[in-house]
Amino acid sequence: NRRDLGLMNDMEGVGGTGVLAALNLESHPALLATIYTFGKAAGCHGAVICCSSNVLKDYLLNYARPFIYSTSLPLHSLATIRCSYETMIGSSGED
Repeated sequence: NRRDLGLMNDMEGVGGTGVLAALNLESHPALLATIYTFGKAAGCHGAVICCSSNVLKDYLLNYARPFIYSTSLPLHSLATIRCSYETMIGSSGED
């Protein structure tokens, strides 16, 4: 009984919230991590990996530390991303 892991989300899905959200698969038990990109739909740059697995989180913290800290986003980018998400999930994002 093989289970496929590692489904990936992207912001280019229906309504800018991602393919997994459009297919109602965001809570699928085989979902290892969700990757949110901040290009095109969010109007910025960068990405984030969200995971519920402590194994994956520990792996990334221990083996991707140089990548994490060398690619951190400036404050103005974080503000842009937050405003984009608020617009996409708010009432103005449905228009």
